[in-house]
Amino acid sequence: MGFCLCLLCVARGSAVPAGASLCTAADKNQITIGDRVALTLSLVAPGSCRLTEPEKITALGPWIVKDIRTGRCRAPGGESPCIVYTLTTFTTGQVTIPPVEVRYDDSNTQNRIQSEPVAITVASVLDRTGTESDIRDIKPPLSLPVPLAVYLAWLGALAAAAAGFWYWYRRYQQRQAIIFPVAAVPSVPPYQAAMEALETLKRSGLVDEGRINEFYIALSEIIRDYLAAIYAVETRDKTSAELYTELKGRETDRKALGFIKDFFEECDFVKFAKYRPDETICWQDWEMARSIVEG
Repeated sequence: MGFCLCLLCVARGSAVPAGASLCTAADKNQITIGDRVALTLSLVAPGSCRLTEPEKITALGPWIVKDIRTGRCRAPGGESPCIVYTLTTFTTGQVTIPPVEVRYDDSNTQNRIQSEPVAITVASVLDRTGTESDIRDIKPPLSLPVPLAVYLAWLGALAAAAAGFWYWYRRYQQRQAIIFPVAAVPSVPPYQAAMEALETLKRSGLVDEGRINEFYIALSEIIRDYLAAIYAVETRDKTSAELYTELKGRETDRKALGFIKDFFEECDFVKFAKYRPDETICWQDWEMARSIVEG
């Protein structure tokens, strides 16, 4: 469950305008080692403020920076410019995301403001799956109360009965001239259906109207329907993680699997992490969806 710390911060460098603050929010406060956390820094300031493009960094203390994006996010008082860091760590325990300095321009004056540190509890996988103390010795072979020959005789009798029923049923079909209906072949192949749906979404005007969440929901459902048709799996009632686990047993191309996983993480980022990408990012993710369909 996410949480938010929002307070005035002391500026370093030029003075911060009165009333300016930085809202620091993480979408999770407890994860398993290797999971991702979305850290959102929303600038709440009077007047017209523009965030300076953040520095491309690879780490924040013990946290690995997987991605950095700018956009507009919901904050106290309405939407505000924000920076979203996607982080992960392989350190367990109470791991703190250190303060991050954010630069922004206000009336041709460059200001700096610093975020609050955020503590995240990182659990080991062993904490959830059990430790080596859970391992038990192999139990001895189970003794059968009935001799094995008796079970084999029963199995042979069942096999003979099944073969006799199959022979009788085939003869019955021939006598009655039963014709089984052939399953209807879909009129539109999955590739064509997905491409047509993507083009329809592109012309829908959702991005131009600012209906970003609706755009990403539709984009995700198009790809879920395509994967359902290609891999013969149920996709609508599964989370992105459950769907990825299902596909790992059916797709041998690890690169394609990683591409699909990244796509659904992008969609979930918008739908659940309150991230609002700009128009350029929206169309980049649309192109990612088309690449999945084109293989």
